[in-house]
Amino acid sequence: DYGINRDLDLAGVEESVVSVLSQPYDKAAAAELKKRMDEADSIFYMLDNCGEAVIDRLLMEPYKEKLTVGVRGFPVLNDVTPADAIESGYHETLMKDPETGKIVRKRKIEKNRS
Repeated sequence: DYGINRDLDLAGVEESVVSVLSQPYDKAAAAELKKRMDEADSIFYMLDNCGEAVIDRLLMEPYKEKLTVGVRGFPVLNDVTPADAIESGYHETLMKDPETGKIVRKRKIEKNRS
């Protein structure tokens, strides 16, 4: 991602990929995440990087009935915009105004205090 490392080169990318792939997979953490997502009544998921959003959709697919997706109103570097989200198949889960059905650009999210 050039946003965090402007001196990025192919050797650095390869080194980063090898480093990440050599990390142990935390099965317990993954199981806990799945359990919490399975038990949740609703899930808010903020899309970030355009490329990641396409892969994130695979993770979110089983939860689409209880999923609300948020995006930025405008891109910062390679952030997902509403148009990107629609193109990537997230159109049914984007935050929408209940009266107009239009995509909400900004919305105050109340914290769950349970």
